[in-house]
Amino acid sequence: MSKVTNEGYFILPESILKSTNWEFLIICVKGFMGRLHFKFDWQKATQALAYFADKEGGRINKMKSLKLIYFADRYHLRKYGRLVTNDNYLAMQHGPVPSTTKDIAEANDYLDEFILEYSRDYIEPVNNLVLEAVNEIDETVLSESDLEALEFAWNIFGHLNQYELRDQTHLYPEWLKHASDLDSASCLPIDILDFLQDPDGEIEKCFELDENTRLIRSEQITELAFIDSLWGQDARGTDASIYHQKLW
Repeated sequence: MSKVTNEGYFILPESILKSTNWEFLIICVKGFMGRLHFKFDWQKATQALAYFADKEGGRINKMKSLKLIYFADRYHLRKYGRLVTNDNYLAMQHGPVPSTTKDIAEANDYLDEFILEYSRDYIEPVNNLVLEAVNEIDETVLSESDLEALEFAWNIFGHLNQYELRDQTHLYPEWLKHASDLDSASCLPIDILDFLQDPDGEIEKCFELDENTRLIRSEQITELAFIDSLWGQDARGTDASIYHQKLW
C-alpha cells in the first residue's frame, strides 16, 4: 500500500517495485511525487466543455462549465480510480479549477497548436465569460464511464449558476485545506487524492466510498500516476519528469 510517511516522504506501492524488478525502495520528497500528475487528455477536456455547453443550450458560462467538469472528475475518480480529463487541479478563490481545461476554454495561445485546432472544432470563447458549442460532441472520444460522470454532474449540479456552483465547491476538503492560504496566493496545487475525502455534513459526496474502497482507490491512483510519469507528457509538450521537478 502506498503512503506518505510522517517525515513527508512518499513510498511507492510494493506492486510497482516488484513489477519493475527494482531491488531498492524508492522514496520521493513529498511535492515531487506527493502531488500526482497524469497525462492530460485534451480531447476529453474539449468534449466535456462542449457537452456542458450543449446541455446549457449552446452557450455556457465559463466558470460554470469548469465547476461541472470538477464535479464530473471528482465522481469519476471516486468511482473508477481516474479523472475524466486527467487535468491538474488548482485551488483558487473561486474554487477548484482544472488548469489546462481552463486554458482550452480561454483558447490560450501558449497551448500546443494541435490542441487549439482541435478545440476550435467544438467550442469557442464568445468573450471572457461565455463559451459556445460550435459542433456536436464526438462521443467516441469519451468512454461509457466518462459520459456517466458528465451526466451525473449535469443532473445533480447543472441547475445551479456559476456562483452557486462556486459556493458549493468551497464545501469540499480538497479546496478547504487551502482556503486560508488563498489570501496570499492566487492559486495552490490540489492533491487529487484529497478528492477521495468526504465533505462534512449532508453534502453530495460525488459517489459514496467505504474506507476499504477508499484505500484501494488511493493505491490504484498512485500506481497509475507513477506509470504515467514514466511515459506521459503534459499538454504543453513538457516531459512529465521535468514537470515533477518543477513542482518540487
